[in-house]
Amino acid sequence: MFRAAKFTKYLSRLGAEVHVLTVERQYQPGPDNEEYAAVLETAEEIHRTGIILDWLSLGEKDGFRWTPKLTPAITRIVHKNNIDAIFHTAWPFLPLLNVPLVKSFVEVPYIVDFRDPWTLSQYYEQRQSSKSLLDRGWAALSRHCEPRILRAADAVTVSSSNLRCAYESSFPEIQTEFKTLTNGFDPEDYHGNVVEADGFRIIYPGKFRNDVEPFFEGFAKFAANKPDVKLIHYGKADSHRERVKDLTSQLGISDKVEFNGYAAKHQIIRELNAANIGLVLTRPEDRTHIPIKVFDYFACDLPVLAIDSEDGAISSLLEDFPGARLCHRSDVSDITHTLESLYNMRPESLGDDAKRSEYSVKALATELLSLLEQTTQ
Repeated sequence: MFRAAKFTKYLSRLGAEVHVLTVERQYQPGPDNEEYAAVLETAEEIHRTGIILDWLSLGEKDGFRWTPKLTPAITRIVHKNNIDAIFHTAWPFLPLLNVPLVKSFVEVPYIVDFRDPWTLSQYYEQRQSSKSLLDRGWAALSRHCEPRILRAADAVTVSSSNLRCAYESSFPEIQTEFKTLTNGFDPEDYHGNVVEADGFRIIYPGKFRNDVEPFFEGFAKFAANKPDVKLIHYGKADSHRERVKDLTSQLGISDKVEFNGYAAKHQIIRELNAANIGLVLTRPEDRTHIPIKVFDYFACDLPVLAIDSEDGAISSLLEDFPGARLCHRSDVSDITHTLESLYNMRPESLGDDAKRSEYSVKALATELLSLLEQTTQ
């Protein structure tokens, strides 16, 4: 929702006439979606449809219930409003099933946006071997449809350079169609949140995943005998968080780690502005993913410590910033020493303001508008 809403806002400011097609409000629950729904109001017009089988819940496969409504809705909006190009962002991916069919009804460029990998993801492999007929059916449908969708599109935007390279390798015959369009930050969301706090504060707003033990072992060694050190977590309670709580207890650092529940974005921003370091714990199984929290750190000019693999997407993203540090996820010694270095240096900035500004949504929307204009020529 963030990506669609913010691009709508800035494309409109750049002079584009944006028409948004989405589901009716009751199918977009949650405080974040309410906030972003307000941003969508910057569009020229918002078109909404229902879904089929609205009594049924398919979890992350729910996008399938929107699919039958999309083709007639897109076709009608394009013809009625003289649309010049279509930008279709979706996750999960099932609403993209309409792309080849819509292309047979309209003669405007169709840009498909992949925020995550589809059949190149580990989750796809898990579903292929799942005991669930629904999961295996999803995998078979994805395997059949993804190549057809990509070949039907006039361009495909992806959220990291690693993801672009992965798709270029898998689909060499259309490799020129793939373009990197990362997520970013809206500077207007970060005004008026200057906060000062004591101590050395490391913040992590996000999910815990597998393979975090080396980080916490390194953190425990670093934090020993440092009463001013605090790691502050924000995120919903789940089994991974409970596992990390047990781990911090075993390591004797329960007093060093503060677990908070879900918090609204404005509260997170206040905490970011009070922190010394923004922590990134990437998905161990996904070298293409860039957590969106990184762009919150960019917006706040907050030094970053990323725990990733050397060939992960976050590594190339951060290499131009002097206030960023990268540690391999399994190297406990490097994690400890890097934390010690950051503690002693206390960097005040991520650095390179010009480079940071490239990840503002306004800059990214300018790139997207240029791509849209290129496809119409």
